[in-house]
Amino acid sequence: MRTRFIILTLTIGIIFTSPAQNLVPNPSFEISTQCPYSPYQVSFASPWTDPNNDSSDYFNVCGINGQGVPMNTGGNQLARTGDAYMGL
Repeated sequence: MRTRFIILTLTIGIIFTSPAQNLVPNPSFEISTQCPYSPYQVSFASPWTDPNNDSSDYFNVCGINGQGVPMNTGGNQLARTGDAYMGL
């Protein structure tokens, strides 16, 4: 019984004291190599890629030709955080 209590206490202590890790690179698509100017430019949000080259759009406040934020070809949507987002 005492061993279980010690293991439980140590496990809870490790869980609540370990720092959180963000395993998604560039989660808000803020890091960009250039501004989008046409659809299907996911690769501009480094290190994201589009394996099919035809399914995702990258929208940024610096985008032109309907790829801007908040107004773009998909409608009118503000970014949740920052200045960019992906459209699937």
